[in-house]
Amino acid sequence: MRCDLAPLLDFRLRETPDESAVVGHSGRMRSTGDNGEPMGWARLDNRDNALNTVRLTLAALVLYGHGYSLAYKTAAPALLHVYAVDGFFAVSGYLIVGARLRTTAATFMWRRVLRVVPGLLTCVVVCAVVIAPCIAYLAAIPWTARDIMTYVLSNASIQFGWTLPELPFVNVSLWTLPYELACYALFAALLAVRPRIFAVLATLVLCTSINVLAVHTGAFPFMFASAARFGSFFAAGALLHLVRDRVPVSGGLALIAIVVALVPDAVDGRAFALLAPLTMAYALLWVGASSPTRVGSRHDVSYGVYIYGYPIQQLLTVAGASSVLAPILFALASLLLTLPFAWASWLRVERPAMRAGGAGRLASCVVRSQRHSSVVKETRYIKEPERALVE
Repeated sequence: MRCDLAPLLDFRLRETPDESAVVGHSGRMRSTGDNGEPMGWARLDNRDNALNTVRLTLAALVLYGHGYSLAYKTAAPALLHVYAVDGFFAVSGYLIVGARLRTTAATFMWRRVLRVVPGLLTCVVVCAVVIAPCIAYLAAIPWTARDIMTYVLSNASIQFGWTLPELPFVNVSLWTLPYELACYALFAALLAVRPRIFAVLATLVLCTSINVLAVHTGAFPFMFASAARFGSFFAAGALLHLVRDRVPVSGGLALIAIVVALVPDAVDGRAFALLAPLTMAYALLWVGASSPTRVGSRHDVSYGVYIYGYPIQQLLTVAGASSVLAPILFALASLLLTLPFAWASWLRVERPAMRAGGAGRLASCVVRSQRHSSVVKETRYIKEPERALVE
């Protein structure tokens, strides 16, 4: 395959016999092949991709990193769990654009709340009435009904400040969820602004600039700096969705993106803050579109692994598992014990809540067709799941 800078600068690909993606007359890459199968980024529009595998891998990396600080009182090598959290926001940014453009801002936010909050509240209750008593029993310390109510009410209000017995920050993974919900709300409004690409690009530039300054000076409040950091990755994913028709799906570019994203962090954190959002987002989305792996394609347990992992690791730590297991084995044991909770959360809480959200809660909404320019149809949703009447 020929490789020169001109096609990249013009956001186009030259059509050559061995290209996997074909370019139309407008310079936009076709989303389907001659046999009608999705091609390139279009593979990310349905379940036939590896995005859930990517997210499950990111959740496992979070467990691996947290295991070091919790069980071994030391920092994880290469801070993989930090990169993994950033990766979650990048993938979410890409996915929410399509979800938002298919419906109204109000319906979109309702569905996003149903995706996050029911699983979170269930996790809080399970931690309080199942995991915490086990930890208290092993540690021979009290855990009363008042402790349960205090913990549940505090975390249900998304304060995330109450602890389980002896071990602070019962579930440190939860601290990122308010930022996720904030990104949903921001981009629900932002994607109503025209032209969308410039609104999202301006957000990316702003968040990245603040993040670079925060890393450079260290003077920004933690919450503000974290909002800029997560916002930059979320905006990067959203931007890639908006320009995906002109961005090639290339393994070579993905490899370069990984190097550009991670190598500078070993030298200068400011370089990572500047370069990582777009490059990491591209690399992760390329894996999602190109990998043949389909683990979790039908059942997305990544959220459950993320929110239940830390409490399970605390339980293992109190039980003394870290004294007999190497860090990698501790992480593996944590993952294996977390998966049943994550699986139950998906089947009994998350998926039913999402289906309820897709049943049509609003009387009507405006759907803008992506296949025909300037075609706007009023769609009335009825109470049957996944069904709409177009008038």
